[in-house]
Order: sequence, then C-alpha cells, then structure tokens
Amino acid sequence: MSIRKIALAVACAVALAACGAPDRTGGDSDDSRLTVGVTAESGSFDPTGLKSSPGTAVQFWAPVYDTLLLRAPDGEIVPNMADFSYDDTSTILTLTLREGLLFADGTPITGASVVQSMDRFRNGGGPDAVYLADVDSIEAPTDLEVVLTMTEPDPGLVYALSSAAGAVANPAEFGNPNLALEPAESGAYTLDAARTVVGVEYTYVRNPSYWNPEAWPYDEIVLKILLDPTARINALRSGQVDATVIDAQSTAEMETLGFDVTLQSSSWEGLLLLDRGGDVSPALADPRVRQAINMSFDRSEIAQYLMLDTVEPNSQVFQETASAYVDGSEYTYDPDRARALMAEAGYADGFRLTMPSVGVISYLEPVIRDSLSQIGISARFDAVPADQVNSLLYERSYAASPYRFTQDAPWMDFTRHVFPDAPMNPFGTETPELDALLDAVRFAKPDERETAEEEVGRYLFDNAWYAPLYNSSMLIGHIGSVDVVPQTGLNILPIQNYGRSAR
Repeated sequence: MSIRKIALAVACAVALAACGAPDRTGGDSDDSRLTVGVTAESGSFDPTGLKSSPGTAVQFWAPVYDTLLLRAPDGEIVPNMADFSYDDTSTILTLTLREGLLFADGTPITGASVVQSMDRFRNGGGPDAVYLADVDSIEAPTDLEVVLTMTEPDPGLVYALSSAAGAVANPAEFGNPNLALEPAESGAYTLDAARTVVGVEYTYVRNPSYWNPEAWPYDEIVLKILLDPTARINALRSGQVDATVIDAQSTAEMETLGFDVTLQSSSWEGLLLLDRGGDVSPALADPRVRQAINMSFDRSEIAQYLMLDTVEPNSQVFQETASAYVDGSEYTYDPDRARALMAEAGYADGFRLTMPSVGVISYLEPVIRDSLSQIGISARFDAVPADQVNSLLYERSYAASPYRFTQDAPWMDFTRHVFPDAPMNPFGTETPELDALLDAVRFAKPDERETAEEEVGRYLFDNAWYAPLYNSSMLIGHIGSVDVVPQTGLNILPIQNYGRSAR
C-alpha cells in the first residue's frame, strides 16, 4: 500500500470518529480556571516516585512541587527557587535559595529541608534517582545554601534540578503513608482532594504561600485524563476543556471551528534499533542492516501525506539546533542501495522483525511494515498493553520498537538512551570508541563541549543506532483566550506554559 493510501485511510477513520461532536467557538472560558485534557494517567505524588519523563507525569506533579531551577521556554536553565554556580572543577554546585520561601503549610523552606528532600529522592529508588547518581554529598552550610559535591563532572545535573530531581518536598509530610495521593506541597497550587477523582480528574487551587504567583496566572487548574484522541477533540469542541492534544488529521477542522493550534516540537518518531549486538535479532548486529532500514523510508512522503506537513523529515535523534546534531547528515530514500547493503550483510532474502505495537504512534505501523517489506524485512507487531511497552523493552523482549522520544539537551539524551546503563539502551550496547567520545563530553571545558557532543552525534548517526522518521510536533488545540508558549526540549507542554491570551 502506498503512503498516500495509508494516509487517506487514517484520515478517514479520524474524520468518522469525530462526527457528531457539537461545535464550540473559541472564547467562552472562565479565565480564572484552566482545564486541560491530558493524554495519560497520573503518576505518584510521592516525591521519590516523581518522573521527568514522560512529560505527562510532570503535568500532574509540577503544580504542587516547585523546582530549584527552571527550564525556560527556549531550553535555557535559569534560577527558580535558587540561583546556582559551579566551582572551577565543575564538581561542586552551590545553590543559593531565595529568601522567604515557604511550603504550602506555611513553614519555611531552608537549606536543611532541601537537603532532606533531595536525600530522600536520591535514596528512594525512584525512576529519576539516577540523575543524582554522580552526587557524592549534599550539604546545607547555611539556611540559604545547598552544596552538591560530585565524584566527577555531570553536564546534565542542572537539567535534572529543573525537573523531578530538583522538586522540593516538605519533610514534615514524609511520614504520611498516603504520600502517593497526598503531595508534600511546595508549589504554586495545592491538590483539592474533594474535587479530585483519582484516575479521572485532578483539581488544583492556588497556594497562598507561594513566592511567585505571577508565573501561574490561574486560580484553579483542572487536569482531565482523556486517553482517546476522539474524546479529546470532542471535549474541546463541547467546552469541557480549554486545551488538549489533537492529531494532525484534525488540525484543519479545529482551525475552521475557530480554535487555535500551537505546535510543540520536541520529539522524534521512528524506530529504536535496540539490539545492536544481535542477541534477539542477529541481523541488527550489522550496521549495514541498520543503515538499510534507514534508507527504506521515504521521509518526505511520510511527512507530507501521513502527517500532513505538521512534522519535519529527519534522520537524526537530536534537535536541529542541538550541538549533537550533525549538519548535512541524512539518510535519503534509496531502496536499491538498501537492498544492496542487505545483500552485503548476508541478508539478501531478508528476515523477520517482531516489534511491540505502541498505541500512541500505532498509525506508523502500516508505513513501517510497507517500507521494510521493500528490502525484504517482514515486520509484525504484537499487541501489547500500553503500560507494559517500556517494561518489555527493558527486559530485552524485542530487538526494535516504534517510539516517540523527547529531544532534550544532548547530555540528557545520552543518559536516557546512549550510555550502556541508560534505560533505553537495554542491551547495554557499548564500544571503546563511543566510551571515549562520551568521556570527552563529560570532562570537556565549556568552550569544548559542543564539539565533543557533535562527535557523539556523528557516531550514532554513522552506526545507525536509530531510524528516526521525522521531528514530531505535539499539536495543542486551544480556545482563543488561552495562550500557549512552546517549550524546547520537552515533548509534553508544561502546565505553566499555558496562560491568558492578550487578545
């Protein structure tokens, strides 16, 4: 089936599903309350369980937990609860807290309480504790200072402190056995338990003790869990939500109805080629096979006809503005060359490749199946519950998988899917050459780091660790009275990036 036919089938299915939803104009919202339709279940509010990825998890905890540092919309790390500075060795980070910070219960936030919060986080066994793995000690020499001493430089530490690893929780609440549902709050809001239905809808009300209310303009925030794309579109049209994620096929309809659509571009979508040692799929051990897979995809047609020009074709996993991006490097569509590479690698007759079906990007499966068939690879997809996909990948159950991956700062990307112990390098792929390149980044002087990061990007591209298809845009449909500011480096828009429109 051609990509154009595949795209037509997807578009027709979406159009039929949305039929019958009532229309809604774009400006009749209560501007003191923001209601957002979110695309996944909430995670735990226990501070040790806070996650920086997926971004949907952050949407739930960010209103109630403030962070030491902040990632600005352009991706720059800036002071938030604290200012920060390194020593000359880049192994000692000093955080200087703002004066007058308070937890939601009105008690002061001090250096000592921040140390307690961070120690509990890094020793609690949570998913993001790894981001403090290089921290040897955390101390509070004064009420307004926190000093982190590292065993070796960690270029990603300040990014971690702008997310879950830097979320400050109230130590007075650590004995609460119900912390998963009752947060130890330090943020701009408190969770309104009386108007929250776990797994359905979460209501947050303004915290009067918060130091920076101007950064969060709404008196109330409501997060409605809407897993189904059609349900999200209908909720927006009917006035149940002010903003939500929509699909590319619905963009024109939403704009015709008077809604605004904002593009949040910070992810790539394509294939993770995980088994680079050939443990599950021997063919993937040969870089020529992985390169052939990359050449089997017509990225321009996929972007134009399947994704309706809402994405940018791309062969690399890093943002084009990132230092790890290698200018001029791309895999062009060339099935003849791909077949030749397959033959050189000893797979002229192809092979079978079984992957999990990943629900949020299942629309790629026909394209993947069709493209790979051109070079002799028979692709099939196992039905897998959405909440089990990552676990199965970690357990090495699959050699490859479709995936949507956040494009972050290069070092953060390296820690997530490049280092041998990275979560999304489950087979632990490692070579002496790559180890040396990663060490060069870790110990680089500030003016040398970008060049070192580019060399890592070049290695990953040349060895075809992945088969990205495009940089994806998370499309956010919203009413006209809500302003949406895109965020660099995150695949899910932070709740604080929603605000009142000046129109």
